[in-house]
Amino acid sequence: MPKTALGILLTPGELLAVRVRTGWRGSVVDLVTRREVPAPDGGEADSTLAEALGRADPVVAALRTDEVFYREVELPFGDLRRLTLAAPLEAEESLPLPLEELVCDVYPLERSARHSRVLVAAAPTGRVGRLLTALRPLGLIPQIVDVEALALATVARLSLPPGETALILDASTHLAQVVVVRDGLAWSFHAFSARTGDPELVQEVRSVLEGIVATGTQPTHLYLSGTAASTLDEEAWSQDLGLPVRRLPFPRAGVQTSARAGLTWPQWAIPLGLALRGARAKGASPVNLLKGPFAPPRAAAPWRQTAVAAGLYAAVLVALWGATAWTEASNRREHLRALDAAIRQTFQAAVPEVRNVVSEVDQLRTKVTELETRDRNLTSLSNEETSPVRILRQLSASIPRDIDVEFRDLSIDPERVRIEGSTTSFRESERIKAAIIAADPRFASVTSDAKDGAKPGEVLFTLTINLAEKR
Repeated sequence: MPKTALGILLTPGELLAVRVRTGWRGSVVDLVTRREVPAPDGGEADSTLAEALGRADPVVAALRTDEVFYREVELPFGDLRRLTLAAPLEAEESLPLPLEELVCDVYPLERSARHSRVLVAAAPTGRVGRLLTALRPLGLIPQIVDVEALALATVARLSLPPGETALILDASTHLAQVVVVRDGLAWSFHAFSARTGDPELVQEVRSVLEGIVATGTQPTHLYLSGTAASTLDEEAWSQDLGLPVRRLPFPRAGVQTSARAGLTWPQWAIPLGLALRGARAKGASPVNLLKGPFAPPRAAAPWRQTAVAAGLYAAVLVALWGATAWTEASNRREHLRALDAAIRQTFQAAVPEVRNVVSEVDQLRTKVTELETRDRNLTSLSNEETSPVRILRQLSASIPRDIDVEFRDLSIDPERVRIEGSTTSFRESERIKAAIIAADPRFASVTSDAKDGAKPGEVLFTLTINLAEKR
């Protein structure tokens, strides 16, 4: 199905936008534009901007490279959902802010069933909030917030030969940033205030290059993008840095352009990478920092909208049932048939995800009970003592490091924690139980169940922890 994505790069006083349309034949860039925009307190915004950019879903924005913290962690499993939950916890000790003040996502570098190495991108909630606040008066509401460095890596993966190790330098009037791309993946990032035209820019890049070479990685090229691509002397830089310097090539296959604009490639490499991220192009960055308080309303709290609708439609159902007593005396069969049809229509409008309708009233009552339970569970997230992040941290710290254990499932609600996993012996499962009991007074009531697994030397265990109030 054809899809249109818009990548936007917001800099002081300017917006650079690239629109990509995708279909079964590939991706086509059909809009590249640069627009002046007022400062957030500089008067009224251009109300025609969103209309000029056209309809696109999704809209993809990005934070600057220097506004995001990066940490590389290794974990003994490969499930992407578990990596997304566990990697920020693993990186928390080295982050300058607590997780409660950050939004995080992961960028897998290596992933297998028993080992994964991922890059954690963590941004302060205030930085994400300021970006959304700056875009809202322009009529732009992004569904994805990536990182400028990762957008560059997305373009590099589609532009450079497979297996090449290279530096990508994007320099503009507001920031210079360097991305190291190896085997199509972003490995490290550097950002500095030296900009296009600053004499110290080459010195900063040389320092970054020397640090990369010291780690045993030898880049083969330096590629230029942004305004640097048209203003820097490539030959002089090649002699100064000791490696070939070229402009970043346009993506080789699957991407074409029909846009006409006063911008030359690769000045718009970052917004192209963002648009390709939204179009889900092969090799695009998977990072989206719209998490937690910035998650879309439907994803952040789907129960709230559905609960309101369910309450309204429940009132309609009551009114319809009351109407049957008045209409029962005359033409009972026809009125009942009409009532049943109205109930079915109302029910389907309230909970469209339910396909197998048996009893509208009973199923709606079950749905309301489910939403109330979810509401109680979500409310526990604001309770410091029963916060899932805090409980996960305590459980992780309580288990001795010499125990070979793999956790397979974890569920937390305000009253209990249930853990499923595997270890090497029944003795080890009892050690795990004892370590958890000793970790916190609230974990005193722990029940366990253990049995032999399918593999030799494997013991499957289940722990149920009834949470008590902390004293």
